[in-house]
Amino acid sequence: MTILLLFACSKDWSFYTTAPDVIPVTSEDSGDPNTDTGDPVEGDADGDGHRSTEDCDDNDPDAWEFEDWYADDDADGFGDPLTLTEDCGAPVDSWVLEPGDCDDTDANIHPNAPEICDGIDNDCDVDVDDADDSVDPSTQTLWYTDLDGDGFGDDATGLLACSGLGLSDVGGDCDDDNVDIHPDATEVCNDVDDDCDSLIDDDDTVDATTGTWYYIDADGDGYGDQSTSLQACAKPDGYKANKKDCDDDDADVNPDADELCDGVDNDCDSSTSEDGTIDLGGVLYTDIQDALDDSLTGDTITVCDGTYNVTLENVADVTLESANGSATTILDGSSTSKSIIKTANNLTVIGFTFQNGDAPVGGGIDAFTNSVGDLTIEDCIFDSNAAVYGGGVAGPQDHDLTVTDSEFYDNEASASGGALYFFDGTMSGTLVHDNDADFGGGLFIDDGYSVTADSTTEIYDNAATYGGGAMLSGGSLTDAYLYNNDADNGGGVLMTLTGASMDGCTVEDNTADYGAGVLTEDYASLTISNSDLSSNVASYGGGLYVYGSTLTVSSTTLDGNTANYGGGALIHGGGTVTISGSTVTTNGATGGGNGGGAILFDGRMESSSTNWGSGSTDNSPEDIYSYDGSKTHTGTTGTFNCTATSCN
Repeated sequence: MTILLLFACSKDWSFYTTAPDVIPVTSEDSGDPNTDTGDPVEGDADGDGHRSTEDCDDNDPDAWEFEDWYADDDADGFGDPLTLTEDCGAPVDSWVLEPGDCDDTDANIHPNAPEICDGIDNDCDVDVDDADDSVDPSTQTLWYTDLDGDGFGDDATGLLACSGLGLSDVGGDCDDDNVDIHPDATEVCNDVDDDCDSLIDDDDTVDATTGTWYYIDADGDGYGDQSTSLQACAKPDGYKANKKDCDDDDADVNPDADELCDGVDNDCDSSTSEDGTIDLGGVLYTDIQDALDDSLTGDTITVCDGTYNVTLENVADVTLESANGSATTILDGSSTSKSIIKTANNLTVIGFTFQNGDAPVGGGIDAFTNSVGDLTIEDCIFDSNAAVYGGGVAGPQDHDLTVTDSEFYDNEASASGGALYFFDGTMSGTLVHDNDADFGGGLFIDDGYSVTADSTTEIYDNAATYGGGAMLSGGSLTDAYLYNNDADNGGGVLMTLTGASMDGCTVEDNTADYGAGVLTEDYASLTISNSDLSSNVASYGGGLYVYGSTLTVSSTTLDGNTANYGGGALIHGGGTVTISGSTVTTNGATGGGNGGGAILFDGRMESSSTNWGSGSTDNSPEDIYSYDGSKTHTGTTGTFNCTATSCN
């Protein structure tokens, strides 16, 4: 700031050659123009009422008194007091009479300026910002105490000020004693409004990872399923805090449930087993016989996994089933000379292994002794059982034995029916193999009864003295498949007693001394129809050995069978064979024997509408050989008769 030092006017009268006119001052003139009486004043050339000696400029009536002038460089109407000078008028245009400007470089700073929050003394009263009572509140900030130092203040403590050391200019803190609670905080599961929005936990946008895992309880048994889960602060409806349910579709399966004999882990604890448990209508037993004794007609008894050393008897019409099938549920007869089960009523058994039964009748199951009801066997295994009759099973007489999807092996009968002793019955999806008996290594079918099998049933690798695969003692067998069986007499089938018959059976690849395919005896009337006897091998009678019986064969194939004598058929002991609508081809007598197609030692044969082959399908060395006549014959499709001496 430039300080100008100016001196007041001082008239030097020496410049004048003649003294100016002097107007005498009257006593009435006070020297104050405001009280001037109008009379002339001495030495007042400009007539402003002031003597020239007192007038700083007696040529200017408007200027008579010296005044204090101040430089006003910022033109805000206030001058810098440090530039004070006295003069009759403003030394220059930028000078003013009003002092007090504390910053003459800023037009916004002067005594009439409003005090604002900017760290400057705007109104030049020495007080700055909050120290000045006149500070403009609109420029102040609303500050809040922030006791916890989280950057957010308590709204209840708000005050206006230019500066807030230790305060926060952001409010909204709903707990100023907790640094973790403020509007920018993350809402977590703690029953506290962490972000100060008046919403708590799950009602807010919460960080669910701070909550608890909950698991769906779809079946409402009080236990959750780990396959469906979520995290939340509080348990949602339909969820549980545990994941112990192993079947959330069944309310009866949970850790509080009792372990039942139903093939299910009822209590969801693999260390607790249902083994050895028997369930009768929800009542649990540890003894199968006790459950049978308490059962009523129509009841089902469920047996859990385990090996049970038992000899059982049933009275009521019941179903005895395993929980998990034959592989894990074993009924062991322990060779006690009793059947594993002796039934006195209708009985259905499902899903068991019967082993080591040993009895006079039916080592595994005896349904014959009482024979008062049907026996149904499903999905069972009979292994290593023994009896005089029916090593595995002796069926009921005059009632039905039904066997489905089961297996019989290594069973033995000292008399009849290594695996099964049948009266009436059916077989489906069943394997009968590696069984042994004197009569009927696989099956024995009693007089006047019939057994029907299907294409899914196989009878193979069985052995016997008579009837390796099956013996039909007056009984009939339908739709059976018998192969690879062996016997002294009748490798595949032995038929005896009037009424014995085969229909729709396949008998192939069996072996025997006499009648590898089928041997018939006992002077009975027998029937084979719609069957196939192929590739069987014997010493005598590869396909058929007919001894003393009257056999009717129709719509049947004898093909590829071999024997020393009678590759296709051997007739002896006065037996009679009537064959019609059939095929006898590519059979052979080996080892220098005779009767590739058939040999008659004793008896007779009548053939009609039967193909005896020709060329590559011819029988070798001949179709028919009459043993007593030492004659060979060529068969025709026409009707002809043969005896042991000749054919015509």
